[in-house]
Amino acid sequence: MDGDLFDAAGLPLPPIPPKKRQRSPRKPTPAERAATGRLKGARRSRAPQRQRVGPERDLSPAVAADVVPFPLHRNGGLLAEVVDRLPHGYSGDLGKVCAKETREFQHTLMRQGVDRQPAWLCARTLLHHAFMKRVHDAHREAGTL
Repeated sequence: MDGDLFDAAGLPLPPIPPKKRQRSPRKPTPAERAATGRLKGARRSRAPQRQRVGPERDLSPAVAADVVPFPLHRNGGLLAEVVDRLPHGYSGDLGKVCAKETREFQHTLMRQGVDRQPAWLCARTLLHHAFMKRVHDAHREAGTL
């Protein structure tokens, strides 16, 4: 209708090109929303310096080395004795026997005055080495090594 009036007046109007439909802006992700309030848009805030609670621990070797994992180089005889008590390396109940031997040896150490966790570590280390020796011997027997 407007074009008709301009045409009647002798003023032709150039055609108006259609505008592209604007896309709606993409919603920010939860991480982007959370980062807006942080310094320079950091994804995470820096962890605060941790403050130690309680007295300082003495980590000198004299204090920390009272009970260490089992010293196998001094107890080769005990290791050989435990290896002899274990079943064959391919036996199905090797794991159960190792767990039982670990508990028994842990209780032996605890009866001698060693705390629970160091006693378990010592027993577990001894039985782990015995287990690996038994399995290694079984592989050697089978010719797979």
